[in-house]
Amino acid sequence: MPEENSVRTAAAQDARAAQDARSEQGAWAAQAAAAQDARAAQTAAPQAAQAVTAARDFFPRGLAQPEGSFRFSIDALLLAAFAAQQLREAMPELLPAPQPAASGMAGTHAGPPATPEAPLTFFEAGCGCGAASFGLLLAAPSGLSMQGHGIDKNPELVEAAALNAQRLGFSHQLRFYSADLENIAQQPGAWESGPPPAPKSALPFAPESCGLALANPPYRLPGSGRLPQNPTRRDALFAGPQTLLAFTRVMAQALKPGGRACFIFSRQRLPELMEHCRACGLWPVTRLPVRSRAEEAPMLELVLARKAEILNNATQHAAYARQGQEAETAPQILPPLTLYENSGESSRLTANALAFCPWLACNAAPAARGALSAHVARNK
Repeated sequence: MPEENSVRTAAAQDARAAQDARSEQGAWAAQAAAAQDARAAQTAAPQAAQAVTAARDFFPRGLAQPEGSFRFSIDALLLAAFAAQQLREAMPELLPAPQPAASGMAGTHAGPPATPEAPLTFFEAGCGCGAASFGLLLAAPSGLSMQGHGIDKNPELVEAAALNAQRLGFSHQLRFYSADLENIAQQPGAWESGPPPAPKSALPFAPESCGLALANPPYRLPGSGRLPQNPTRRDALFAGPQTLLAFTRVMAQALKPGGRACFIFSRQRLPELMEHCRACGLWPVTRLPVRSRAEEAPMLELVLARKAEILNNATQHAAYARQGQEAETAPQILPPLTLYENSGESSRLTANALAFCPWLACNAAPAARGALSAHVARNK
C-alpha cells in the first residue's frame, strides 16, 4: 500500500507538472500571438493609410460603379470644383455657429468651455457613385471639418458610393441613403410656393441642417431619344415631369436659411431650373456658362442659388417675397468657362479649365477631346 500511494502521488505530481508546462506554453503562445497581432496592426495601419492616399491621388479614376450603370462624367467634376469654390468664398456664412459655453451658477466654477465648431454639413441630391461629393471633400479648403449626406434612388449606386467612401477614407464623413427624391418631395413639409412655418421633412437626416447642397439633375426629356433598357442608365439620363422640381424641393428642405445650392444643368432648360428654384425659396446668385470651345455656344451652366433667410413669425411671407425681389436683381453671369482650345491633334484643355478643375486632366487624351459637346449632344 505505501508503495501504491507513492506511485499515485508521483503520478499526480507528474500530471500537475505537465499541466503547468502546458499552461506556461499556452501563456507564451498567447503572448506571442498578441505580439504578432500588434506587429500586424502596426504594419497594416501605414499600409491602409498608403492605400487611401493612393486612391485620393488616383481620383477621379478608380471609382466603383455598378455594371451597366451610366458612368459619371465631367459634369460631376465641374460641379465639385464649383461647389468647393463657393466654400472658399462664403465659408464664414456657411459654417455652423459654435455652441455657447454653459454659464456656471453663483458660487460655483464657470461652466464647461464652448463646444468646438461643428463640421460644415453638405448634401448631394442624386449622388450616384459619389463622385461629386468626393471631389468636394478633396477640393475643400484645408483644415475645414466637413460631413455629408448623399441620396440616390438606385441601391446599387448607393452601395458603390459607400465602397468608394471607404477606399477614399471618407466613411466617417459621408452617409449615403437609397431613397426616391420625388417621394421625399411629395411628403408633408415639402416646399410649395414658400417655406412652411416650421421645417418638416421626410429626409433621412435633419432638415435645414446643411450649409451647402449640390446636384447634377438629369436633363434629358422623354421623347428626345431612345430610352436605355437599363433602368439605372435611364434614371441618370432622363427626367420625368416632376424630377427637376423634386430635386429643388428636397435641396431646399436640406439647406439651412442662407445656405447655398449648386447645380450643373443644361443651358437649354435653364429657365425651368430657375423657375423651380425660386418657387422653393432658392434665389439665383451666380451663373457660370460652360462651353467646349470659344467659338461654340455654352451648353451647360453652373448655377449658385442662396436659400432665403425666412423670419419664423407672422411676417415671414412678406420677408420671403421681399428677399426674392431683391435676389432677382442680383444674379451675376460670369464669363464662360472654356474647356478646350485649338483643334485636331493640337486640341488641349485651357489653362482656365485646368485651374478651375484640375481633374479634367484625366480626360485630356485625344480620343476624349470634345467630350463636353458629345456628352451634352447625347443627353439633350
